[in-house]
Amino acid sequence: LQECMRHRIVGSLLLTNSYSREVSVDIERVREIVQRAVADRQLTRAEQDEIMAAVLADGRVSPEEQDLLREIQEDIRLGKIKSVD
Repeated sequence: LQECMRHRIVGSLLLTNSYSREVSVDIERVREIVQRAVADRQLTRAEQDEIMAAVLADGRVSPEEQDLLREIQEDIRLGKIKSVD
């Protein structure tokens, strides 16, 4: 039983570590797309779609991705970025 529990714990740690690496790679990719998209202080519908596709690519929205999306919304609200079609 202890051996079985040890295997579960080790397996769980490996999955957690793998997940956090995936999330960190994913958020970096999303950040790069956002930086490129808003470099001209405008955000087109196509750029919005590209950002959302990148955020949703892994089937989940991480807290870091949520924060990034909120920042974009706030920058649009404050007029720092203009949403254009």
